[in-house]
Parts: sequence; C-alpha cells; structure tokens
Amino acid sequence: MNNKLSILFGLSLMLLTSCSSGYTIKGKLAGNELDGQQVMIINLATDEAVDSGLVESNSFLIKGTVEEPAVCAALIGNKFSYFVLENARIALDMEKSFNASATPLGKSFEALYTAMNQLNESTNQKLGELAPEEQQAYYENEVIPASKVLAKEHLDKNLDNTVGEFAYMLYSSFADPQELIDAYEAMGDNLKDNPQTLRIYQKSKSMLTTAEGMPFVDFTVTNAQGTQSLSDYVGKGRYVLVDFWASWCGPCLLETPNIVELYEKYHKKGLDILGVAVWDKPEDTQKKIEELGLPWPQIIDAQRIPTDIYGIQGIPHIILFGPDGTIVARNLRGEAMKAKIAEVMGAK
Repeated sequence: MNNKLSILFGLSLMLLTSCSSGYTIKGKLAGNELDGQQVMIINLATDEAVDSGLVESNSFLIKGTVEEPAVCAALIGNKFSYFVLENARIALDMEKSFNASATPLGKSFEALYTAMNQLNESTNQKLGELAPEEQQAYYENEVIPASKVLAKEHLDKNLDNTVGEFAYMLYSSFADPQELIDAYEAMGDNLKDNPQTLRIYQKSKSMLTTAEGMPFVDFTVTNAQGTQSLSDYVGKGRYVLVDFWASWCGPCLLETPNIVELYEKYHKKGLDILGVAVWDKPEDTQKKIEELGLPWPQIIDAQRIPTDIYGIQGIPHIILFGPDGTIVARNLRGEAMKAKIAEVMGAK
C-alpha cells in the first residue's frame, strides 16, 4: 500500500513539475479579423523573435520554455502588448498595451511601465501647452532629468533580473558613461553577465577613453577599396569632421546638407570631412554616396569596428578632431555643429 502511494505521489509530482517547467501564453483579441495570422513574441532587449503562435477564433495559445525571463512584446497587425516572458501561465489581452502578471518580476515590470506611461502622458500634456520654441528647453531641462531618475530608481530595485536589464537600457539613453559604469558595477552577477548590459558597459568604457579632450583612437577597416585607417586622415595638421552614418539612416541623411554647407565654407580654410559608413551594406553605401554626390573621402563597410571603439550607440554620430588628433567635440548635430566649427575655424 505504501509503495502504491509512493508511486502515485511520484507520478503526481512529475505531472506538476512538467506543467510548471515552461510557459503557457493564452491571448485574446477583440475581434476575429486577425484569425489565421501569426502573433510574434519579440525580446525587447535583443529585438529577436523568441516564439510565435497562430490566431484562431480571436485567441491564441503559445507554449514553450525560456532559460531566462525576458521583457517581451507580443505583436500582430497594429496591436502590441508588453509583458514579462517567464516560465509561468501568462494571460495576454491584446487590446491592452501592457499585461501585468502576479509574479514578482511581473509586478516589478508593471511598476516600471506604469511610471514610464505616467511620465509620457504628463510630458505630452505639457508639450501641448507650450509654444514650439519652448518645447525643446522643457524636454532638455525637465523630461530628460525625470526620465533618468525614473530609470535609475527601477534599476536599483532590480539589480539582478530582466527588469533591471530593461531599466539599464532605458537609463543608458540619459546617463553619462561614468554613471553607466557605476550602475553596472553595482549589479548582481546574473545581470552583469547579460549580453545587453555588458554591451552598454563596454561602450561606456569606450566613451570614457574617447571623450572630448582625449587623443583619437585609431581603427583599421579592410574593404573592397583595400585597407583604410582613421589615422590616414586624422592627426595630419587639419581639423577633421568625421561623420559616422549609414545609407538607411534618415537622421543621418538630414545632416548631410549641414555637412555639405560646412565643407563648402571651410574646406579651403583647413577643415576636412570624412565619412565612415557603419552598420550598412557596402553596395548601399556606395549607391547613396553617388546619389548625393558627396565630395569627401569615405571609409566604407566599417560595420561595428569604429562604433565599438568609440562607444557609439546610435547614428548619426559626428566627431570633430583637432589638427593633432585630439577629440574636440562629440555628437555634433545641426546648428550646434555649425556653431562649433565656426568657433574653431575662427580661432585658427
């Protein structure tokens, strides 16, 4: 009798274990217009699809396992919903932009998401009340500091889990390199080993070694044109404005007329321009160069080599190097870039 009870108990335990060893996502939609389409589950940190499921009768069921929890989004059509993917039962209402769960991680992400949403709503309301010429100052003086405090507060509460990873990524948009390094060093080992947080940490260290006032750090790229190095152009006795860009990058192309204007005004006075094409297909880069008729030299197919060295997380990123190769200014754009060039060329 005892043996039978032991066997039954063991079988029950196995069944319970097998039911709780993975995740089960049950989702619903308001109507059936999306029946037959796939719901994609996207990891927000890596931007990679981790699972998918078919919508039938305005609902879907997705089962699987995940090694580590992750902040994800369920996407179908023009609908999306954020949630924490973990080995648990997860209910998603695709009419909501966020679905909370009763797990500790779910509650932590709910707190972060709610705070972000409240800040966005108050920001949009305030911007609607301001004149256009007042909006930029409000954003820089009020919104960015508040966003930075919010991200750091939730990072400090989640120093060793996926919510902390998400908060650190948010924090990286507002914090300076030393603050990001300090935040990383306070993390638990699990979060320190996370590829995304480690990438931000390494880029932050790179930004410190390539900050304004530091000497340039050389890099070499081998492409169809041969071997090209930054030192072929920088540190040769002239100011050099280096534009890290890509053919698909809209904001990069918006800066092109500004750079053309600077080239035409200052090139004969001692300013060189260098384009460095990153994260792009070389044939697309070459086509765009010819289309725009860019007259300055280009280092093509550089990919991640220079952006890793200089800690560049987004493009365009424009750096001004002095005649001796010293980094004069970073992340120059628009009118601020024109003013900086006018300042140094006027002082030369």
